Amino acid sequence: MSRETRELIRQLRALNQNIDMLTIVTAINIGKEDLFKGKKTKEEKIEILDKMGLSNEIIALMTGSTSHSVSQFKSMKKPKPTRPKTATQNVETPKEEGEKKDEQATA
Repeated sequence: MSRETRELIRQLRALNQNIDMLTIVTAINIGKEDLFKGKKTKEEKIEILDKMGLSNEIIALMTGSTSHSVSQFKSMKKPKPTRPKTATQNVETPKEEGEKKDEQATA
């Protein structure tokens, strides 16, 4: 395939993605009253729109927010991974060991 053909295919794919996104946003805007029924806060609306796979920019436009605040909200809602303790976290420092010996001696 020639370079021009590859570039044209890339542009057509990008255009197709934009058309798909516009279709989704239009459908959501049409049914927004039903979709957001009972949802009073921006956070509730952001959660719904995020689950639909919309970008932060589009969610911000639809909720009257900014893409930065949408991003912050989504990162706060993300579950924090629990890290297993490593061997170095279980080792006591010499100061801690000395304090334990002092406590045992006074007990």
